[in-house]
Amino acid sequence: MSGRADTGGRTALAGRGAARSAQAGQAGPTGVTVQAGVTVDVVTSLRRVEIVLAVLGAVAAAFIALDVGGPIRVVIALAAWLLVPGWSVVRRLDPRDLPLALGLTVVASAAIHTLVSLVLVWTEFWRPQIVEAAVILAASLVIVLWPPRSETAGSPLLARSRARPLALHPTDTLLWLPLLAAAVLWPISLAQTDVDNLGDWGLLPAYPPIWFVSVALVFATLVIGLLERRIPPLRMTAGLVLLVAILNGSASLLENVPRLPWAYKHLAVSRYIDTFGSIDPSIDLYNRWPGFFAMSTALEDVLGLQSTVGWASFAELVFALVDACLVLAIARTLSRNAGVGWTAAIVFTICNWVGQNYFSPQAFGLTIYLAVALLALRYLGRTPARLPGAVERLIARVLPVKRGRLEELPSTVSRGTRIGVVAGIIVLQFVVTASHQLTPYLIVLALAPLFIIGYLRPWWLGIVLVAIPVLYLLPHYAYMQEKFGLFTGFNPFTNVTYKPVTVDIPTAAGALQSQGVVLLSALTIVVAFAGFVRRIFAGQVRTTLIVAWLAMAPAVTLLAQSYGGEAKFRVFLFGLPWFSMGVAWLFWPAVRLTRRAAVALISTLTVMLALFVATYFQPEADLRVSANDVEASNWIDSRVKWGDSVVTFGPPFPTLTGPNYGDLLATPQGLAVLSDFGSGFPGGLNASAVLDYVDVSGVRGDTYIVFSDSQEDYGVRHDVYAEGQLDSAERMVQRDIDFDPVFGNAGVRVYKLTALPMVGDADGDEWLPGQQSVAPLDPSKPPSSTFSARRVAVE
Repeated sequence: MSGRADTGGRTALAGRGAARSAQAGQAGPTGVTVQAGVTVDVVTSLRRVEIVLAVLGAVAAAFIALDVGGPIRVVIALAAWLLVPGWSVVRRLDPRDLPLALGLTVVASAAIHTLVSLVLVWTEFWRPQIVEAAVILAASLVIVLWPPRSETAGSPLLARSRARPLALHPTDTLLWLPLLAAAVLWPISLAQTDVDNLGDWGLLPAYPPIWFVSVALVFATLVIGLLERRIPPLRMTAGLVLLVAILNGSASLLENVPRLPWAYKHLAVSRYIDTFGSIDPSIDLYNRWPGFFAMSTALEDVLGLQSTVGWASFAELVFALVDACLVLAIARTLSRNAGVGWTAAIVFTICNWVGQNYFSPQAFGLTIYLAVALLALRYLGRTPARLPGAVERLIARVLPVKRGRLEELPSTVSRGTRIGVVAGIIVLQFVVTASHQLTPYLIVLALAPLFIIGYLRPWWLGIVLVAIPVLYLLPHYAYMQEKFGLFTGFNPFTNVTYKPVTVDIPTAAGALQSQGVVLLSALTIVVAFAGFVRRIFAGQVRTTLIVAWLAMAPAVTLLAQSYGGEAKFRVFLFGLPWFSMGVAWLFWPAVRLTRRAAVALISTLTVMLALFVATYFQPEADLRVSANDVEASNWIDSRVKWGDSVVTFGPPFPTLTGPNYGDLLATPQGLAVLSDFGSGFPGGLNASAVLDYVDVSGVRGDTYIVFSDSQEDYGVRHDVYAEGQLDSAERMVQRDIDFDPVFGNAGVRVYKLTALPMVGDADGDEWLPGQQSVAPLDPSKPPSSTFSARRVAVE
């Protein structure tokens, strides 16, 4: 008998065996009960998908190695980059759930690429194009040549049931129509949105009515799905993806460059690595934690793009989709009720107002955090003993807890799978440790106690999670202590209320936005804790205690660190996945919603969505960056050298965008944002202050002064400048014969003051870098001298 016939025979026998097991109500070989009437040919289905992945990887590797250009390469290489390396590893875990498999595959791929990129950048052997092609090709070979043993046992991941055909019922077809309508209306609405004249209310008045209609249609589809007797997974998946895309992708798709001014510093680090093929720890903190930047730069070469700027705009959408997928997988791991998972994913999407999904190591860190939590909760659970068990029994005695079947963490996995998961968590902790300063400690706070007290095993993994970031910190300890300080004070109230020094005067719309996010956060937390209490009363003590701890653990960071005023945002952000589960538990005590619970759920979700839309899109005028500004900043970066200075007048001008950003950071007074000095200037920030600053700043190189429409709009809108004040300052600079106009486009003008030759000493030695005859200015103490005499041309 041929090999093919033999394989087909074994498959048929496996199918008949599964059917007999189903008729007998027994579990299949993997411990998964096969339902009656379900015929599964998982071996064939899974192998077909894997062969497609392997072919995709081989084609992508060829495109990358041969440097084939064009959009086809971008699509194929990106798909292979995201899926092939990760699946070659995740398939060994025998994933039983599509969100779990997909989320872990993407994260595993990113982790593998980060490890490879770190090796390349640390060894200064920066050849990402060839090395990444080899990695993808090797992963493809692994998928083809080494199938996991569990694969033949049967996993419902790709199973199809003949008892439930794919044909849609007429009612189901009608329920798809709102989604299809939203998918059509959304891009039309973006085409009709004018972002050139945004005001205090941001995108809210700029969006046409059909944008809000598209949001309402998607939201209504998801709500209807939650109310159905059997929640439709395919329609819910499509609805959730579209909701995430509309809420997290609209603002980015309206711009032709990445939004958010602070994202450009991250792009500058990536461009530095791409230009020099190495890192310089003396430049800044990012060069000491380069994981995310090395990975993103390598991806640029994999896709064949000229600059990371070309694709960084899609970071918000990609991170949001992956995070929602991971939250859904976590909820499905901890609760057998399908409604809990979908509700948690929706709540996480419509309550995440923090806006961390942009191109940043913070966004990467949150995704890794969710993957680590998913791995631990799905594969490393155990029945606790002693202290945790005593606490659970005490709660059951003190509170009127119902007796029933206790939901526990999944724990029936093989020893080999458990070893692989432990190794994977260690690798992910190292990857995030090398990418972000705060996230690994949040992982420690959340999971290390659960390992040590026995909810997760092995217990020593908690110690390893602590050791990795601590050991990584040791070589950088002196730098961190000198530049930032490891602790900002052991006063939680001070750390919560700390605000960075700024001269921004909030507008009325901004004040309402601030109140809105507080209300949305408070609503989420209050409803979540009500859900925790209700679930404990329902008898599910164990998983509720675990989730409640994970929700509260990030708050421990406030005991010692304000994180530049952002710690409170991180606390809510890292608690949100678990708060989302608490919200879902409040409304889903049983398999189906009661009428009262359905009304309450719809009302709560509607209020949350309304608050999110009203608060998330309001500040857009302050967050968008114009292409003119980016062009000017890139021009400056191409010419700046150590000793030069760039003077701007406030956000949102992205001063640091290119590979030479380190020269500006290393130069005393290399960067000057005059609005930071605020009212400390004599008479306020008036026209003469611009030239006065240049005279006393002690800058030894050339000085570039940047006037742009975006800075003027921001300053006037926030009452930093009076109407026409910057125009007056620019006219004064134009009249000064020492300044030359060196750059201009539709929205930016740059003027250059060329440095005077340095006068040598008695021996004729020239001035050396690092020597200063004028002390650098303290931003908290702006120049107080009067306007100096200068040679001013007649207007």
